Amino acid sequence: MDLSIFFISFVKIDVMGKVYQPFILEKADLILEILKDDIKCTEKEKNRLCDILTDKYIKGELDAEDPVHSIFNREELMSFIEESLIHEDLDHLAELGLIDSIDDENNEELYFITEKGKKYVEEIKKEK
Repeated sequence: MDLSIFFISFVKIDVMGKVYQPFILEKADLILEILKDDIKCTEKEKNRLCDILTDKYIKGELDAEDPVHSIFNREELMSFIEESLIHEDLDHLAELGLIDSIDDENNEELYFITEKGKKYVEEIKKEK
């Protein structure tokens, strides 16, 4: 019997270079399905949500059997939605070439204004 298939599908699943427990991925999918009208449900957002859920699991605040509606309190959920909307705006500005980002030593994304972004800001200042 090939146990590697069992190990990969049951114990851990790899998303964007990170490894998550299957129940974390399941709960993230359910939460993103609920929030689909409020935020863009991208792989990046799924990864962020899986990180949050994994932190809750490690702290003992989440169990595989917990119903999805009990995972976040209202404040935590609103914070996740607000951060998701900010990320959407940052991604849009990056698509326009006005900002760019790099990953720091902790794999946190750091944003900075590009030359095109600096020129755009100067043009706006002149219009005022």
